[in-house]
Amino acid sequence: MVTALAQQQPDLDYHLEDVFPGPYHPDTQFYIDRLSEATIQAARQLQRGRILDVGCGTAKEMIQFSREGWEAWGLDSSDKMLAMARRDARQEEVAISLLRGLAERLPFRDSSFDRLICKGSLDHFADPEAFIREVARVLKPNGRAVIALTNYESLSCKLGRRLYPLFLRLGWMSRDERPYWVIPPDHTFKGHYHQIIRLGGRWLKLRRCVGVSLLWLFPGWGSFLDKLPHPLAYGILRTADSIARLMPSMSDVVISVWSPTAEVKRRRAPRRAGRQHRETG
Repeated sequence: MVTALAQQQPDLDYHLEDVFPGPYHPDTQFYIDRLSEATIQAARQLQRGRILDVGCGTAKEMIQFSREGWEAWGLDSSDKMLAMARRDARQEEVAISLLRGLAERLPFRDSSFDRLICKGSLDHFADPEAFIREVARVLKPNGRAVIALTNYESLSCKLGRRLYPLFLRLGWMSRDERPYWVIPPDHTFKGHYHQIIRLGGRWLKLRRCVGVSLLWLFPGWGSFLDKLPHPLAYGILRTADSIARLMPSMSDVVISVWSPTAEVKRRRAPRRAGRQHRETG
């Protein structure tokens, strides 16, 4: 199980520019698009129902799920991001329920959702373990959680650390900038494959794990792709992504799918039985 490096106050006022400031090289644009696509694919494998995105940002994924007939909910701590999400939902003419709140205290009843997604946000939460417990609580017994997290022990990060002195000599990196393999100051723990597969603790059982993207941010990679015709660059990125899918420990992002553990289901069963007895008695 993961615990935060240090307790910190949640960022209640973050903005889209704090996440991925542009302009983008092809590897970053592919990373952003493919991460959203893969998260949706992982969560979609179920008959339509209720879905919650925790740390939803602009709610791009919830807009897609709403179009497909799901009852879509989004929760975020930032008023700025929620305002953008409401604007985009209006423009797309879809219905999404959006709430401001903290991941560690989800404002929903037990067994509320068929699906829950959390894309690239868990390592920003002040208390990741509390969030995992909340996920298990609000999921239905047969529900699934999809958690996508950056891998700071990816192939790109491992090569970057080893070749850092060379990059400095070539002028490809500066000592004044934070190396991309070092977690940013607003992260509460370092995400990596072996940490990620243990996230669930006693509350969530790992169902499957896949990788997304390869060599993101590696010095010179984006500039090299910039020089290629778009179809060729995109083809290279898709091929690298296919490799990453089979090797999540080396991928730039790890997408994990979880369900409530048998222990969680057992604890919940007496409460459900008690409610049924009161309702029928």
